[in-house]
Amino acid sequence: MRASDVARLSEPYPDCDRMRNAGPMVILGIDIQTWRRLESTILGDLNEQFPYGVGWWSPNPGTKRRILISDQLYACAASVSDNLVEAGLHRLEFLDHAERESDRRADAVQFRDRG
Repeated sequence: MRASDVARLSEPYPDCDRMRNAGPMVILGIDIQTWRRLESTILGDLNEQFPYGVGWWSPNPGTKRRILISDQLYACAASVSDNLVEAGLHRLEFLDHAERESDRRADAVQFRDRG
């Protein structure tokens, strides 16, 4: 990773108004406020009492399936933020590699004046 990126990521994260894992996202320039609202909406739709899972889906697709599908839906939505942080870090690694490769190839071809 480039020294400038390491220095930026080594700084303490800014206060990010109670958002889980928001610090790395702010540093990496990732904005997922809309996604977080979707995640909260899905979590708010889950019922811990009958009809369980996403309640407004009841009576279909059946209680056990509704619980399983509801849980999977929320888990998928909640995992997006972590995946975006990982993608942001991979992007920084790629930029470092591309920069080093460009510097390496810059002197690969030399033109000489032969008169």
